[in-house]
Amino acid sequence: YIGGNPYTPKLCDLNKDNQLEILVGTTAYKLYCISYTGITLWEFNTGASVTTSPAVVDLDDDGTQEIIFGCELNNKLYCLNHLGIEEWNVTSSDYIYSSPTIADIDLDGSYEILFGTYDGILHCLNKNGYEKWNCTIGDDIYSSPAVADLNNDGLLEIVTLSGDGKLYCVSHLGNEIWNKTICSPFIELTSSPTIADLDNDGTFEIITGSYSNYIYCIDHLGNEEWNATVGYTYYCHPALADLDDDGTLEVIIGAQNNNMYCLNHTGGVEWSFSTYSPFFNSPLIIDMENDGIKEVIISSDSHCFCLNLTDVSTSGPQKWSSFQGSKLNTGRMDSDGDFIDDQTEAYYQTDYQNNDTDNDLLYDWDEIYYKPTDELDNDTDGDNLLDGAELTTYLTDPLDQDTDHDLLNDDIEIGVHFTDPTDEDSDDDFLVDGEEILGIYAPTNPGANASGYVHTSATNSDTDSDTYSDSAEISLDSDPNDPLSTPDITLPPVTVTPPPETITLPPGTTTLNQTITVSTGIFIGTFSIIIISSLSVATIILRRKRK
Repeated sequence: YIGGNPYTPKLCDLNKDNQLEILVGTTAYKLYCISYTGITLWEFNTGASVTTSPAVVDLDDDGTQEIIFGCELNNKLYCLNHLGIEEWNVTSSDYIYSSPTIADIDLDGSYEILFGTYDGILHCLNKNGYEKWNCTIGDDIYSSPAVADLNNDGLLEIVTLSGDGKLYCVSHLGNEIWNKTICSPFIELTSSPTIADLDNDGTFEIITGSYSNYIYCIDHLGNEEWNATVGYTYYCHPALADLDDDGTLEVIIGAQNNNMYCLNHTGGVEWSFSTYSPFFNSPLIIDMENDGIKEVIISSDSHCFCLNLTDVSTSGPQKWSSFQGSKLNTGRMDSDGDFIDDQTEAYYQTDYQNNDTDNDLLYDWDEIYYKPTDELDNDTDGDNLLDGAELTTYLTDPLDQDTDHDLLNDDIEIGVHFTDPTDEDSDDDFLVDGEEILGIYAPTNPGANASGYVHTSATNSDTDSDTYSDSAEISLDSDPNDPLSTPDITLPPVTVTPPPETITLPPGTTTLNQTITVSTGIFIGTFSIIIISSLSVATIILRRKRK
């Protein structure tokens, strides 16, 4: 339980331990860090409502990430280390509702922090919290900035909405490049723009909601490409993904008319989904079932919906899967569609244009957060098998060269001996595969070599097909590779115990139950006759005594 109303949470790996933590701020003046098991790791008291989603990045290049977030009443932007200890804070010019975006916009090797304030100013800070520049753009800013290299000059441009109803594009130096009026002024124009190449033409488009019935697509020069009527979307943030794998991106956005819309790259409505109340957030695009087809996760009026796609056999990549680009909320797109935004890929030293940096058949995201493998090494355990093949094809351990600990590396079992790398005794003869192939030390065995070792097949429990298992022959000193060499076995006598036999004598006589044990080849009927005769004599004597 956390007090107050929470703002958009963030998933991140703060200390590079391949486990995700959850960061969430609340109106109860606290930022919480929660483990993936739901345990509160730490909390930070701000003295004011946390009104933004935190951004996470390794600002000082120490291998752990810093957390940057803003507050409303005290106008402060905070920077904490991964343990929740404050590194610095800066008091801005007004309330902060704009979630910070982190990027190296001027390519100087150091990150900048970008955010807007309620007085209509876009701020740019360096990694130590000192302001590099600010730019006044219209009216109050609730929108969170997005960044991309719109003009292919190698430097990043910043795009954000302002309360004056305009979309602004600002250079890395803080100079306005262009603005585009998309709606009438509205004090809470919260929709945050998204950036991607929708139509695969080599240039970026910018998608944004508005305080009108329209969603807009603006090209990289600030010109309108299209608009679509979907209802008011001023609180909603678009997601961008190739849901049907046609090489172009769909736009998924909610509206205040209770509908979630999916538009194609030209603005045509592909489908819509109705709920119980208006939308105030962003959808999440993810492959929940790991079947290659994306699902759309949405929330409305305390309900969470998972939407399946029909008539779709496979999905393409997602470029902007949720609020601020990815699960990590950095304001950067996910160019290669591996669920890691371009900014975070730099932290892990992965290739932002290749979703499988080490070409091991596993997405970088899976290796970093779900699989215990190295995202930069395609064979983490050095057994000459790709990590992805070990996990999905051979079902072996990508962190252990010898998964079944049978003295043979996984690749040797698979490619040379054709034994089962997940079973230490492939032929079930009670001998470990490695011992059979490498040799079992049995110097007294007639099949032993000059060094005293016996070698047998690890895929045949009876190497010489003489009906005796290899383990039996080795333990009984016969040659498991010679069908004429068999164990010298003396079988013990077999004892047969028949069921109890009941003998009923005439009245007045004694009835006895006789259990007879018969040894093999011997019939003891004579003994039975003697017993019966003795009983008869005893009966006659008893009768005479009674007379």
